Amino acid sequence: MPCSRILLRVCGCWLIWVLVLGCSDSVQDPGNDSVYATEAPMNLVVIVLDAARADHFGSYGYARNTTPNADAFAADATRYAHVRAEAPYTFLSTSTLFMGASPDITGLGARTGGRVPESMELLSEQARDAGFRTFGYSENPYVTRYFGLAQGFDVFEEAYPTEALEAGRELSPDIDSAGRLAAMIDRASQGEAPFLFYAHLLRPHNPYLPPPPHAGLFGSGASDRGLGSTSSLVTLNRRGPPYTADVIERIVALYDENLSFGDALFGGVLDALAAVGIADRTVVVLTADHGEGFAETGALLHSTRLDDAMLRVPLVVRVPGESPGVESIPIQLEDLGRGLRRFVAGDSPATLTRLGAGRDSGRPLVSWTNARTGWIAAWTPERRVVIDARTQKFIRVEDAMGAEYPPDDEARALRRLLVSRVADWVGTTPASAEPPLDATRLKQLEALGYIVP
Repeated sequence: MPCSRILLRVCGCWLIWVLVLGCSDSVQDPGNDSVYATEAPMNLVVIVLDAARADHFGSYGYARNTTPNADAFAADATRYAHVRAEAPYTFLSTSTLFMGASPDITGLGARTGGRVPESMELLSEQARDAGFRTFGYSENPYVTRYFGLAQGFDVFEEAYPTEALEAGRELSPDIDSAGRLAAMIDRASQGEAPFLFYAHLLRPHNPYLPPPPHAGLFGSGASDRGLGSTSSLVTLNRRGPPYTADVIERIVALYDENLSFGDALFGGVLDALAAVGIADRTVVVLTADHGEGFAETGALLHSTRLDDAMLRVPLVVRVPGESPGVESIPIQLEDLGRGLRRFVAGDSPATLTRLGAGRDSGRPLVSWTNARTGWIAAWTPERRVVIDARTQKFIRVEDAMGAEYPPDDEARALRRLLVSRVADWVGTTPASAEPPLDATRLKQLEALGYIVP
């Protein structure tokens, strides 16, 4: 499908959303939208904590004090209670966010060589064309120029470039993430036009090796550090269950300490915005690209399962002047992506606090695994249906409490929906798809746990 048709389908979704928003009696018009119309456009900061699962944030009910900065931020913002990523791995979820469209519409995935073609218009390109200055910072080797996700950024800094993979290196523990983020905010603040700043932080993604004072914060000791290395986690995951309760407890403690480090970096971004005096005219979005598994369904890490652990992500949006609240309608990252695109195109920033407006709370949410398992799943508030995208056979049907049951008429209807989505994906051929990854990078991505053979 040509890129123009992809954008037309996406724009069609926006039009339907606008029509529903305008006609629905259940959607309240924010009282201060007219204020935004008379002011200069706000800046936009989007922070992604890689592999941060929602249920390990205090604002989502976690007992440990892993995310004090994010929790304080949520108390003065809009928190989305039910957000599922379109995929449990970075490339597909992040490209979905950047496109504001699901994989069956974009056709992205293994068939494009795991890369975004230059012909596709990302959020950063739309923002730049709308007059925003665009800044990007990434610590994930998938969110880089090599994979096509740096398109449209005036400035894009790769702290973990794909070239580092060729030497088999992980993200350097000595990198000054906080300093780089503050410097980027300072640089962005110096222009007259509004700016978009997208930062993709690797923490809490493996390896779970945070620096002091986060290391040991939740009881891990020096003898546990090896367990948090990527090689150890990948080896354990390949070996498979059962895992002892002690091993899982130690892994979770290491992950939580790494999440605490990611939260501190997020807090530093908020401090940097305040330090340069632009916090009151900057929309800030905090989210994640996917979650992380701790053997809830037998797997560690991410990429291969379609369960809440690997897919449920936080989403908190602060719009200056908007009252805090909690939105309970289930949404996905494509909904956020569409909302961000509407914002940079000139819509009121207040619309980012009601991304589920006009949505049927029972609409199916769809997610995809990587090519290793090849699964696709649909969620409704009542059930989850997982099928094999290649054979169309049921993998699992379960109720809202997670209890498995034989397929019924509603489960079969969801399977038909999923089969249709797969057919759309197969029939969508993005223009100018890049060649597949070279063997060296594939080998190094595998060594770091990004690809599992």
